[in-house]
Amino acid sequence: MDRDTKQKLKRIWFLRSLLGLAMLVTLGFCLRQVQAVSTHTAMHRQAQEQLQTQELRQLLRQLLRQTQEHLQEQLQTQEHLQEQLQTQEHLLRQLQTQEHLLRQLLLHMQQVKQELRQLLLHMQQVKQKSNQAWLFLGLSVLGCMALLLLLLSQQNQVSLTLTGQLFFPEECIAELEALHQRMKSQQRPLWFIRLKMLQEIVELLWAFHVHIKFENLWLPGKNSKMDE
Repeated sequence: MDRDTKQKLKRIWFLRSLLGLAMLVTLGFCLRQVQAVSTHTAMHRQAQEQLQTQELRQLLRQLLRQTQEHLQEQLQTQEHLQEQLQTQEHLLRQLQTQEHLLRQLLLHMQQVKQELRQLLLHMQQVKQKSNQAWLFLGLSVLGCMALLLLLLSQQNQVSLTLTGQLFFPEECIAELEALHQRMKSQQRPLWFIRLKMLQEIVELLWAFHVHIKFENLWLPGKNSKMDE
């Protein structure tokens, strides 16, 4: 081989070596760029993931806060409803108690009304009995006074004694006879003797008949009488 050929071969080999070296350098540069891009991409992804994670955490915190606030509002609302229910139950109990008291009051008023009716009936009966008793007593007194005046006008001691036994005890009749004899022995006027005897007889009638029967009107029971 001549020199020109060798030089050409050397040049070709040198160019090929340079080309291979350039390719190696380019390949290394490309690999570094790829690594840098991949690293940058990974870092960017990590940053995005961190940002997303932070945003998710913030969202979760907000959701938790909102949930807690909502739960607190629900608890407050439930407590308020329970208080209202307790208040309504208390009012219902008060209304039931008042209704029971009103029923008892109505029953008591009905009982009082019945008692008042019975009392009015009893008062009417007592009034009727009192009127009848007063009428009977008045007629009895008038009859007795007329009979006594008739007896005194006759001046008959035997008739006075027999008639007095119908109305008075024996002691009263004896006292009347003694009074009559004493006034006669004293020679009192006839009108004075009659007036005094009439006064004594009226007092005895009042004491033994009118006063006792008047007191018997206010005694309890229908057939109760005072012992003479």
